[in-house]
Amino acid sequence: MDIKALGKILGFSLVVFGGWGGTASADEIPDYYSEAGFNVNRDYQNQLESEYIDPFSGTLNLHYTDLFIPGNGGMDLKIQRSYSNIHDAQAAALGRRSTTGLGWTIHFGRVSKNDADFCSRVFLTDVLDNPVLELPDGSKQIMADAMTANKSYLYITQNRWKANCKNYTNSSGTVSGLEVWSPDGTKYDMAWLHTGIDYAELYPTRITDKNGNFIDIQYETVPSSGVTLITGVITSDGRNVTFSYADRTNNRVRLASISANGQTWTYGYREESGVIGDYYYLTSVTRPDGLRWDYDYKTSSGAGQYSISKVRYPYGGSMSYTYGYNSFGPAGDTLQTTSVTRKTGGGGSWTYRYRPGSSSDTTVITAPDATYTYKHFGARAANAGTLWKVGLLLEKRIGNVQTETYTWDSQPLSHENYRRPKRVLGLAWDNGYSAPILTRKSITRDGTRYTTTYSGHDEYGNPTSVSETGNDTRNTALTYDIKTNKWLLNLVSREVTSGVGTISRSYDANGNLTRQNKFGSTESYTYTSQGDVSSYTDSGNKQTRYSSYKRGIAQTENQPEGVSISRNVNNTGTIASVTNGRTTSYRYDKMNRLSAISYPTNAGVTIRHSGSGRTVSRGGYRQVVSYDGFGRPTRYVTTGGDSVTVNIRYDAVGRKTFESYPSSSSGITYTPDALGRVKSESHSGGGTRSFSYSSGNTVTDNDLRGFSTTYTYRSYGNPDEKYLLNIRSPEGINTRIDRNKLGLITRVSQGGKTRNYSYNSRFHLTSIRNPETGTTTYGRDNAGNMTSKRVGSSGATSYTYDGQHRLTTINYPAGTPDVAITYNTRNKITSVNNGTARRVFDYDSNDNISRETLSIDGKTFSINYDISSLDHISSMTYPSGRRLSLSPNALGRPTQAGTFVSSVSYFANGQPQSIRYGNGLTTTLG
Repeated sequence: MDIKALGKILGFSLVVFGGWGGTASADEIPDYYSEAGFNVNRDYQNQLESEYIDPFSGTLNLHYTDLFIPGNGGMDLKIQRSYSNIHDAQAAALGRRSTTGLGWTIHFGRVSKNDADFCSRVFLTDVLDNPVLELPDGSKQIMADAMTANKSYLYITQNRWKANCKNYTNSSGTVSGLEVWSPDGTKYDMAWLHTGIDYAELYPTRITDKNGNFIDIQYETVPSSGVTLITGVITSDGRNVTFSYADRTNNRVRLASISANGQTWTYGYREESGVIGDYYYLTSVTRPDGLRWDYDYKTSSGAGQYSISKVRYPYGGSMSYTYGYNSFGPAGDTLQTTSVTRKTGGGGSWTYRYRPGSSSDTTVITAPDATYTYKHFGARAANAGTLWKVGLLLEKRIGNVQTETYTWDSQPLSHENYRRPKRVLGLAWDNGYSAPILTRKSITRDGTRYTTTYSGHDEYGNPTSVSETGNDTRNTALTYDIKTNKWLLNLVSREVTSGVGTISRSYDANGNLTRQNKFGSTESYTYTSQGDVSSYTDSGNKQTRYSSYKRGIAQTENQPEGVSISRNVNNTGTIASVTNGRTTSYRYDKMNRLSAISYPTNAGVTIRHSGSGRTVSRGGYRQVVSYDGFGRPTRYVTTGGDSVTVNIRYDAVGRKTFESYPSSSSGITYTPDALGRVKSESHSGGGTRSFSYSSGNTVTDNDLRGFSTTYTYRSYGNPDEKYLLNIRSPEGINTRIDRNKLGLITRVSQGGKTRNYSYNSRFHLTSIRNPETGTTTYGRDNAGNMTSKRVGSSGATSYTYDGQHRLTTINYPAGTPDVAITYNTRNKITSVNNGTARRVFDYDSNDNISRETLSIDGKTFSINYDISSLDHISSMTYPSGRRLSLSPNALGRPTQAGTFVSSVSYFANGQPQSIRYGNGLTTTLG
């Protein structure tokens, strides 16, 4: 099974949060239908980068990473900017003033409460007066009293963040704060206290990862306004970010810019004059390269007032939003929610319809590509004992192609009663605070159901058994290495798949993987004190060492066989140069995009980025790429002797619908279905290739000549994880493919003939039984390298390898000379020798072959290659001394062949169009 997918199910992340804070809504615990940020138990609609619309509530969420600097041990520094639309039209509902504009936040996480007593256990009846953890994306988690469930820590959230009280001393004095831990072992020292009239907030002054790397955040409280500002961020490995503000000394203070490594993001605002309180709209964010995001807002009364109405992307595209009021609550609940009802842009239109009901809330999204129908457990279905379910995704339907269903259970975390404010549901409660756990996910696609069942959850919500059923079944048992001292809750230590075998993993005290045994093949790792890999030993016991890390990149790498690589890393985390006997250098623009490459020899590469596209140049070669308004490539123009143009078009959801033939207005038109699968390819020259998808996990390919080929696949719980089992070709030809549970082929049958494959316990191929030649057997070392091969009853050929797993000798059976192969430290073959003949290869500084020498019977023959400034072979000199000039153009296409061919021209697709020979005759092709 997919461990990454499991991580998503468990709701944990391996990303360190980054940012700075404005504020949330007026209430510390939000209403179900006004929650911002990401909920791990839901799905989100997003056609474009940064946009996420919650189908449950209709909330518009925008999320950006304005600044990113990688760090050692995976402790990356991210400045994240998040937005959620305003849910009420009354000015009082605008909440506490934010220094990043209405609806926007930038922070590193925080804990809020209705007073400054974060450690009181006086009122344990319910969670309404408890602290609330807010993450940088705006999502909130109630912190329930865990000691009521006999835990050693004070607070626990549904996503298993824990917290304990701790006294801190900083520039503002002694603070009774919280030490908060995420399930991936990251610790947040919530030690900066900000108090308001009816609320208090704790901000992290230090964030420490599981390896001890940390981010320090410095704050300042402006006396005149009472606003807490971040003044700077510095990390344990020396990364530094500065924050600048406008009107810093008064209540109009706003974030003006964020800077690091000579790169600055600037923020523009417009004041909202219709309300009291110095509220501002964030109207623009300008990137270091000068391109910017622009934001418009709805200022007129009604649904969506004060919320974003239009977003303009840096490349010119835009998306507009319309809002409406929706009453999601049960009878007697008059509270209305502001939801997105329509979205337009990029040539498409989306409508959102919300139908709350007594069994579930239904949301229908009519999009350019399909109709999406979502069902969630809603407020009208909830009553005492089921509040924990509100907002959970129950069903997602994509057109008439696919339906997903979700089944949930709860796991108790605290004995405090669970309640939520605002709605009449505030009068109901659950006896105890529980976390939802996913127990089953079913996908019905093209009439076939694929189900994954999760069971045997431990106390941290990890499933110990996963059963997947589609048109085959796979069962996996999972064991975890829980390290509560570091609060590492999701480390899989053992994975046993029935019919396959076992994968076991060991971790050090910090949760770093130190050893993995996969079906008998073992790999091991050691680490630096900062958590970067210090050495890697593969299953063949060959070791590579890494050292001198900067920004998470090893600047020194020592591989077997004397291969050494050194890197020079910039403060931005980009690589300035790489040396392995020769040096290649790189430059970047202010967005950390590659702008130049300098090779050891010959012409370099320059890359220029603009608001309309990208231009790549090298000598006479030039490629201009044009972008549409959303940064997608729409036109490639490549020149260099010849000119080649390719045009691309997309539909409103970003799927490629057309690609032209080179330098032609004709091309292939693609029609995708609701899942993005190609339904048809229409060729301008005539003819259509179509694909049909049917039950039983089958795909039928109807080619341009009218012939059909049907492919049948095997899937378990995920139809996108597929293995080909059967091919039914035209004229009744049928090919059957058997596989083991790992997906490896064990038998192929066609026309009454069968080929069988066998594997060892490590799943390395050890034999093939062929109908033509009998059985071929293979020897394998621990790394899977082929050490011997025997065909039928013939003699065995053996093979040996060096520390890089490169083939070095081939020992044939008696009577055939053996072969020895050598390499240089740049993995290029330098010689091949069978005792009778020896071939030697020389290379230039760019690793182009420059000479090839053959020695045989005491004689030596050489071919010399002249290389152009663009690394193309420009001429060859044979042993006789004859020189053959190829005169390649900038695209690498030869334009002559010595005196034999005086000129060659090409079609745009690279095929020869005409050839003029040395005798004056011309051949025209096509």
